[in-house]
Amino acid sequence: MKTNSIIFLLLILTIFNLSAKSQDKDFFQDKYLIVLDMQEDYIQGKIPDSATYEFIGYVNKIIGCVDPDNIVYVKTEMIVSSLSFKGISIDTIADLDFCKGLQIVNSNIYIKEDGNAFNNSELVEYFKGKNAKEIIIVGLLAERCVTHTTRGGLELGYKMFLVPNAILGNRERTKSKSIRKLISMGVEVIN
Repeated sequence: MKTNSIIFLLLILTIFNLSAKSQDKDFFQDKYLIVLDMQEDYIQGKIPDSATYEFIGYVNKIIGCVDPDNIVYVKTEMIVSSLSFKGISIDTIADLDFCKGLQIVNSNIYIKEDGNAFNNSELVEYFKGKNAKEIIIVGLLAERCVTHTTRGGLELGYKMFLVPNAILGNRERTKSKSIRKLISMGVEVIN
């Protein structure tokens, strides 16, 4: 009980701290947001429920700061192979559920087939059509898709931003290392 109270208090203080630093709506006014790989299958059972709740709270806080028309959700298409008497079959599953509690504010949903969401030509056209210049990324996983998508955005000439509290990694050490490397490439961090 005492541990849950401490975790809840830390969550409230952390969210308050994030809102105090990022309440300036002008900062988010012309920025776009990619919510990356926030699928239930990627989180369920892999991290403790308290950490999941805190992480989704950070992501939702950023979603609340950005114009809903400027938010896109990117899902990963999963490849599933099965073996039967008829042989091996390979199927794709694209319609995986978003994480429970994630705020879905529009229907701007794109599917990616690899680590770099910018390899989806429809997503690239969306940002071109909106004349986007600055893009924030939140979601999963720092060492993989967040890194590949952020690099992809840089290569296309976008100014890229990361919110470390709204990004999960395999381990804190490798997450920090990935983010530091992206910072050295010109990516900015929003605390």
